[in-house]
Amino acid sequence: MDVLHFPKNDGSVKEGYYNAYYAFVRRWALAAGIEVIDTKTDKVWCGRSINTFSCVYNDAQFVMDFSDFKKFQMNPVEFDCPYFKWHYSYDCLGHLKTKNVYPLSILLGFAWKQFCECRKLVTYKANGNKILNNQRPRHAAAKRRTFVHEMLTEKYGKDLSKGYIGQTDWWLSHNDCLVAVVVPGARNDMLDRGHFEEMGLGICIICPEIVTVLLRNLVLEPFKHYVPVEPDYSDLIEKIEWCKQHRDECIHIGNQARILFDKVANPHKYWTYIREILHGYSEHLYNVEK
Repeated sequence: MDVLHFPKNDGSVKEGYYNAYYAFVRRWALAAGIEVIDTKTDKVWCGRSINTFSCVYNDAQFVMDFSDFKKFQMNPVEFDCPYFKWHYSYDCLGHLKTKNVYPLSILLGFAWKQFCECRKLVTYKANGNKILNNQRPRHAAAKRRTFVHEMLTEKYGKDLSKGYIGQTDWWLSHNDCLVAVVVPGARNDMLDRGHFEEMGLGICIICPEIVTVLLRNLVLEPFKHYVPVEPDYSDLIEKIEWCKQHRDECIHIGNQARILFDKVANPHKYWTYIREILHGYSEHLYNVEK
């Protein structure tokens, strides 16, 4: 049986928002049938306030950096093991000379089994004129989201679904929408968690260009996985009207997004990828030593 030595929470992990990352990794390991042993050693540790932690999986160490930003929270060069970067993009490395950095999918901060059940109840048909934009305007995205909320409210009024609703009700509300508008969180070019969920539901999404690289180096392509808008949302209304005139294309885009989601968002596929990276990394080191 595969074994993951996971950092024990001795109080050094922040509660609330940051603790969700640790909970997600641990929960998905268990869902993949991996035995999880909570411990703390030189190779298994919590990163405290620097958004990193380290685990040992089948005797191989790796580091996870879950920052939303392109900057590395620790220097990957200092580690003789794989360094998985969440929200990775091809310009993250800059001038950094290292080959131990690998992209890893973003946080899936929801109940996986519940989401899978709701997916069975959602069939996107791009009918009607309802536009979904239920994101909360807060933190780094507050100004951008407020701007988009106001623009959509002025133009579409009652056809706009806005404001927070319960998780399950929100998933099911995608059954009768035309399109969803997503304003990313910490960065305007990152794959947002809500966006990722909507991909899993097979919904056509309008958003700025997304540069996030997912595991196995998979990326989102404009007009294949989403409908792109300018970073300042100046053509947002134009793109919504385009969707009204191209509903079959919206359905196709939603289907392609769902296919991509299924390639990366699954506990077994997630940990198979990590295991393959660890094995390939150790094989490379073995050959170099020889």
